[in-house]
Amino acid sequence: RPSNIYGPGQPLRPGFGLIRTILEHVRRNSVMSVWGDGLTIRDYLYIDDLVEALYLSLSRPSSGSYNVGCGQGYSINHIIALVNEVTKSLLSVNYVSSRKVDVPAIVLDISSIRSQYHWEPGTAIRDGIEKTWHWLKNQH
Repeated sequence: RPSNIYGPGQPLRPGFGLIRTILEHVRRNSVMSVWGDGLTIRDYLYIDDLVEALYLSLSRPSSGSYNVGCGQGYSINHIIALVNEVTKSLLSVNYVSSRKVDVPAIVLDISSIRSQYHWEPGTAIRDGIEKTWHWLKNQH
């Protein structure tokens, strides 16, 4: 069960992919709307780390389900700050009323996959954002 995956090659789709969406707003120099105060926390995982976890699980199959994430939560505001740092830009944000359906925090417990496969995510959030930004800048 993967967390919020991001990285190079991720298509831009409304309602999916916060990091990709923020980077696109920076690239277009457009205003991004954020529901609530930006304190909603999610677990984000760089695509290469997911691929590694999948490879391990296929090469040494076992029964059970595994959460695959970074095991740490980041608020929307923290992600925006990291994007601003990486892109050397200042994203323009419009905070709008929160939605009742948004859970305040979702962070995956990755202890099972860590224990079974000795797997750890290897890409720090800032590094993953930077790699994604470099990819996006080179798109037409």
